Amino acid sequence: MVDTKKKAFGTARRAGTGTIKSNEASTSAQTWISSMSDQASNFNQEKKVLSKYIPTDYINPDPLNPRKLALSSSELKAIVAHKPIDKQWLTEQSDIDWQENYIKEVSQQFSLSGKALTDFCDLLEFAASLRSADRLLNPITVIKKDSSFQLIAGERRWLTHILLSEPSIAALIKDEQIERKTIDSYQWDENTQRTDMSLFERLEQVKRIAANHQGINKVSVRALAKIIGKSKAVAQRYKAVLVYKHPQLLEAIRDNRITDLKKAAMLAQLTKTQLMTKLNPPTVKVQASKPLIKLAAKTNPVAIERIIKAATKELGIKDLANSEIKTLQEASDALNQLLLQVGEMDEH
Repeated sequence: MVDTKKKAFGTARRAGTGTIKSNEASTSAQTWISSMSDQASNFNQEKKVLSKYIPTDYINPDPLNPRKLALSSSELKAIVAHKPIDKQWLTEQSDIDWQENYIKEVSQQFSLSGKALTDFCDLLEFAASLRSADRLLNPITVIKKDSSFQLIAGERRWLTHILLSEPSIAALIKDEQIERKTIDSYQWDENTQRTDMSLFERLEQVKRIAANHQGINKVSVRALAKIIGKSKAVAQRYKAVLVYKHPQLLEAIRDNRITDLKKAAMLAQLTKTQLMTKLNPPTVKVQASKPLIKLAAKTNPVAIERIIKAATKELGIKDLANSEIKTLQEASDALNQLLLQVGEMDEH
């Protein structure tokens, strides 16, 4: 006798019974749950980066950023408190004469000179171009730190907003757990877009980035080129300067006596003696009372002038000849100066 109750509930395990339907429902439910989990995960990831307006007063600069502006936010606030920028000056119809007058008054009042004055002029030019906060196309990037924000990228944009007396600025807010090497990477991309970053500042940044990848001594040129987004030739020059063992080269770069990377890399191939000669050319000491050579009375001064100019050009040293050698005495003095300098070069 057949048990009709079991047939009714599909427990006889025939094709098309509830057992198969139960598996399909389970699979569908798992798929739905997985989809919802993915969406929740993506939502959590989205929350890690927020774009919003934040108060300019709640932002702190990154002390490890290699770009060192000579003006601080507090100094700019003092300037704005003394003489704020009139919004009428920023209209499209306004001429630029106000900038010159503004710079003159501020530089005198706050004794701005050197890099501080250059940085201020640069920020003022940016402010005149930006005109207002709502015209900022690229938000700054910050990390949330308790009740304030740590600036990662966009220091000039932030300071320009202060100069414009803007109370807030558009910002991308990153996860506060972001690693230092990621911050360095952001700042490298940010800083290298500007041509006014000094060679020393760029070298400091490359050194810090390389420290996150085995260090400058161990990282390969190929890897360094990929990290900083430059050619292998440029990466090789950065590495050559940074691994050079004599500190006098970096000191000269820091003092802006050397501003070209290619030249710095060439100097990094020299011995210490050769480097010091290049950095500190020997001074010429003329002993008029005891000349090294005397010219005959019939010597043509013009011919001596040509010889001296050709010699200095060939040796790559400063032209010691007068603009015009007209007398025999002038020719004799110039020739003896040349011989003295050549002798000092040989000694080194």
